[in-house]
Amino acid sequence: MRKGVCLSRPVVVRAFAANYVLSRNNPFFFSIKLVTILCFALMSSAPLVRAQVVYGSIAGTVSDGTGAVIPGSKVTVTDINKGITQIVTANGEGNYEVTRLVPDTYQVKVDSPGFVRTQLDNVTVIAGGAQRVDLKLQPGAAAQTVTVTSAPPPLQTDQADVSQVLGEQQVQSVPNINRNLSQFTLLTQGVQRSSFSIAPTENPQGTVAVEANGTNYGTMGWLLDGTDNREPVLGIIVVNPTLDSVSEMQTTTSNYPAEFGGAVGGFVTVQTKSGGNHFHGDAFDYRRSGEFAARDPFTQYPGIPFPAQLYNQFGGSLGGPIGKDKTFFFLDYQGTRQRVGQTLQQNVPTALVRSTCLSGGTCDLSEYASTITNPATAPRIPLTQFRPRLLRRRVLRC
Repeated sequence: MRKGVCLSRPVVVRAFAANYVLSRNNPFFFSIKLVTILCFALMSSAPLVRAQVVYGSIAGTVSDGTGAVIPGSKVTVTDINKGITQIVTANGEGNYEVTRLVPDTYQVKVDSPGFVRTQLDNVTVIAGGAQRVDLKLQPGAAAQTVTVTSAPPPLQTDQADVSQVLGEQQVQSVPNINRNLSQFTLLTQGVQRSSFSIAPTENPQGTVAVEANGTNYGTMGWLLDGTDNREPVLGIIVVNPTLDSVSEMQTTTSNYPAEFGGAVGGFVTVQTKSGGNHFHGDAFDYRRSGEFAARDPFTQYPGIPFPAQLYNQFGGSLGGPIGKDKTFFFLDYQGTRQRVGQTLQQNVPTALVRSTCLSGGTCDLSEYASTITNPATAPRIPLTQFRPRLLRRRVLRC
């Protein structure tokens, strides 16, 4: 189960556990307590130093219909789902920039004296991305509002990285037979399955081993909400989040920014949901039963019991507000139940074989050549129906 809380200014709290027992009479107890307090104080200021890969930004230029810039314009950026607002002022060149935006959908609104208020809705911000929004203001009364319907350009000319982003809707809609998030990395150009295989006991998360652009296995980096999520030995994912908890997945294969490090084959960054001002949730149950599977014609012909097989995934998610426009929650659960059956076909020694082979004398296997079974219909076919030169009874010595 995953639980998340998003504040108006996101705060990251990391807890570390150690297998030590300290007594209050221990002379080092006070020092440990002091160090713990300092650690929590540093963690409370973590948002100031976290990698920018967790956040995105919106930047642009405010101008009028003639192209002249409008300095001093007030730019308001509002998270549509959470209601969180940031306000900045355009500089002397009419440029503005709003940073540290949680990946989500935003509304950009510009106000300036003597001009009509202009706003642009549904601006999508991705982690590590810089969305450019240039707005042109029209002269008029401030009481009026002009809504711009044209979307920002999809190409980001200020970044040279080669990547592919899957949003929340794509993660939920693209078919994924086992609901394994790491399978989506194969949708990125240049990413292919690795030739190196991992034992299931070493890969409990079921990560798909991949490599990008011909690099060696284990050189891909994994980040979850800005935190290193790569197993240091095998290079696979440590926490494989459920599909319901993912808001965005980005696979970068080359020319990634300087904040990435520790991997030369590319990075997979995943952002999880954090709730909003409205309650949203879902429930699902995917069931694959052996009753709808085809029989193996060689081992599961009619008359042979079909082994029970079942693969069932079920769960759900729920997110919503704790305090409107300030505090939110999100939780999800996914369970997997799998039952695997197997059909075996074995030869059982007859009484003649047991008596002759175990007596130490001649081992008589003639009964095995007396009849032949057709796997499709399972009747017994007499040996006399076949040519003698093709089938001969022989007595073998053990």
